[in-house]
Amino acid sequence: MTTDPGILADGSVDVEWWVALYREQGLSVIPLTPGTKRPEEEWRGYVSAGKHSTDDERRMWLHSGRGVAAVCGAPSGGVWALDFERREDFEQLMGPSTLNSTLVVETPHGGIHVYFRSKGRVPRRRIQAAGPRHPLDILGEGGIAVLPPTAVDHRRCGGCGLEGVDAGLGPGVTRYRVISTTTDIATLKGGAPEHTLVDAFIRAGWIREEDRVSALIRLGAGIETGGGAGGGGRGEGGEGGVTPRVDPALTRRLERDAGALPPRVVWGEDVPRLFRGVGEGRRNNTAFFLTRFLLYYAGFDEHTAWRILEEWNTLRNTPPLPAEELRRVFDSAKKYTYIEREKAGTEDDEGVGDNGGAGRSVDEKRRRVARKFRLNP
Repeated sequence: MTTDPGILADGSVDVEWWVALYREQGLSVIPLTPGTKRPEEEWRGYVSAGKHSTDDERRMWLHSGRGVAAVCGAPSGGVWALDFERREDFEQLMGPSTLNSTLVVETPHGGIHVYFRSKGRVPRRRIQAAGPRHPLDILGEGGIAVLPPTAVDHRRCGGCGLEGVDAGLGPGVTRYRVISTTTDIATLKGGAPEHTLVDAFIRAGWIREEDRVSALIRLGAGIETGGGAGGGGRGEGGEGGVTPRVDPALTRRLERDAGALPPRVVWGEDVPRLFRGVGEGRRNNTAFFLTRFLLYYAGFDEHTAWRILEEWNTLRNTPPLPAEELRRVFDSAKKYTYIEREKAGTEDDEGVGDNGGAGRSVDEKRRRVARKFRLNP
């Protein structure tokens, strides 16, 4: 007799139990091709149009033997998951108490999905978030997480070693199944889940403290939760009087590395000098330039680029631009997505023949910058 939640004594799926769970947890659910983890149809346009499946559609999918998945991030109310390839990594990083605090699912290949909800920003989808030694993916904004009771036919995936397994569902077929004592998805405290993750990686000995900034950049972060000036009001993007701000170490790394990069001059400007701040008469033009540098040369996401620019304006400029003016400049600059080509005669072009020099695109340089910053370009 089975004791799996949502599975009846005869091994069949309790469809109403699962439909109620998806509804209670506010999940945006899509169908999968039977026996696989592949979406049955292109789902991004469906979700971006604000459409969500109904309980009746979900009943139909489950009754027909299809699997289902949750669309991570905003469509599911900020839900995302950690995808551990190995159970021992889950136990080392999270500990057994996690099984009592949030929804935890065992995958058909023996991995573990741990679900969370974020009230603020949701981490984006990332592969090998902790590096290759501890295979862990983030199933976040822009991705999906396969839900129980989806069944996978290992004969269709090939080479996974489970083609001959017999779990009572047919040759080579196993399910995603709940292994936690709760099916509620816990809400994470704080506004920057990437910082919580990196703290856990360091405590577990998976990364070194000196690699903290690199890890945050790799996860697409760049903000930490800290009090705003005066410790009072609600900052943009913050909650309960807490204002997200740029990690100072990340800003120092950006400024230091930008100066060491060839060329020092980017698009005709000395980038490290600009990061040290400017005075009246140059603030608007410099903010416009740095916005485009951060977004389209260095490869930062829009949220992180804005926080870096905001800190640069507040701490480096004399006097700072008014916040409303800085935002107007930022919103204007981000529309200019084209990439200029470098003028001939920059340091990067010296000694380069006809196949390089001025003909080398900044897009190639941007990829090099992204690699140096350890970004996901």
